[in-house]
Amino acid sequence: MRYRGLPEMFATGFSMNVTALAEEENGETSLLLSGLAREYGLNLIAGLAMKRADESKGRNSALAYDRSGRLLANYSKQYPSPLRERTDITQPGPTPFFSASMICRQAFSSAMT
Repeated sequence: MRYRGLPEMFATGFSMNVTALAEEENGETSLLLSGLAREYGLNLIAGLAMKRADESKGRNSALAYDRSGRLLANYSKQYPSPLRERTDITQPGPTPFFSASMICRQAFSSAMT
């Protein structure tokens, strides 16, 4: 199985101002990642700043794609800042905490065949 991982907030560099860097769920970077996974036949996981159109704050997220470019998982950090009171710049994700290895195993279990 071929897979690649890109670091947290790879497209913009890490910043505490997630909202200023965030793009919508089907934004340019998401489409690029999907296309790269499909073109090179890779299982791919990458971190980037995201937000939905109805959200005022961004999320520090990780997206996982299978070899066909299909989005398998979208995980947002539950505790996005060591300074939890900094809710003025980011918001927690809705899913429970998973380690990166758990996300990869869960997201790519269907892509292993």
